[in-house]
Amino acid sequence: MAALLSVDKLNKTYQKKFKALSDVSLDVMHGEFIALLGPSGCGKTTLLATLAGFLTPDSGRIHIDGKDITDVPPHKRTLNTVFQNYALFPHMSVLDNVSYGPLRTGAGKAEARTRAQEALEMVGLSQMAARYPADMSGGQRQRVALARAIVNRPKLLLLDEPLSALDMKLRKRMQRELKALQEKLAISFIFVTHDQEEAMAMADRIVVMNQGAIEQIGTGDEIYKRPASRFVADFIGDANLLDCHYASGQLRLTCCDMPLRQADAYDKRGLVAMFRPEDIEVRRSDDAHTMGTRQARVLDVVSIGSYTTIYLQLNDAHVEVRRIGANDLSLRKGDLVNVRFPAERVHFVEA
Repeated sequence: MAALLSVDKLNKTYQKKFKALSDVSLDVMHGEFIALLGPSGCGKTTLLATLAGFLTPDSGRIHIDGKDITDVPPHKRTLNTVFQNYALFPHMSVLDNVSYGPLRTGAGKAEARTRAQEALEMVGLSQMAARYPADMSGGQRQRVALARAIVNRPKLLLLDEPLSALDMKLRKRMQRELKALQEKLAISFIFVTHDQEEAMAMADRIVVMNQGAIEQIGTGDEIYKRPASRFVADFIGDANLLDCHYASGQLRLTCCDMPLRQADAYDKRGLVAMFRPEDIEVRRSDDAHTMGTRQARVLDVVSIGSYTTIYLQLNDAHVEVRRIGANDLSLRKGDLVNVRFPAERVHFVEA
């Protein structure tokens, strides 16, 4: 299947020295929900603005349905943008805000209002058509912005952190509603966020960016369990990144000299072992099952009800372990424990 959007080697430099985009290439399929994820300044908003036509790349091309739109002005692109501040007209009613798009594209007043009503119905705001933005909550204004963006049924919708101003509970609810709306409309979404959980919950694929470049593209499960680089491993979720060394034909954890696997020539180049906190096993020091374990000291125990995080000192390494539920081992700061690193759960990245 041909991609809806094809981005080929986009480059953008500010002030002749700051590389905001570096050879960025990306294909987005029809009906796909893509999240652009990364730390502040990584280039995700620059990429979104370039796709929208608000910025011109120094080099590279952008195609939608095979048509080159690199030099097409924003208002002539078959896409819409939902901004972080929603950008609603304060002097217009909700209905007039949403009708504005169809009117600009040549629809008659009656047709524009009918289409606006339909869009408001989709986002659950048909009963608020006569209100003004100042009389609405943040979540309601966000829905108005969505209705205005989808009323012309664009092929592609760009969203620049549209949920960032909402409180946590409303944000989580809007995540579900936004994903359901995207699936109902079968419109491709590109969603900028710095929130990892948000990206994981909503996106079909996540594009992880760093310093203007794409580090990895994959599903949430892929980038969490099989990060392509040390940056992705450290940025996505919590990770124990432990140095390894090559000895006697084995790749071993340096902090405790624990063997992880038989080594090959690639391992000699220098690798770091990644264990997610939930992949490491910990037992009380008086537990008889000590095979394959190393002794560590508890630095801290933090329980938030649904899970407990145990911080350990293992020789010169700090290790984070996570267990579901409360502190069932009744561990306290200073306790000695036995810790095991299951070799089948390790993932290696270059040092």
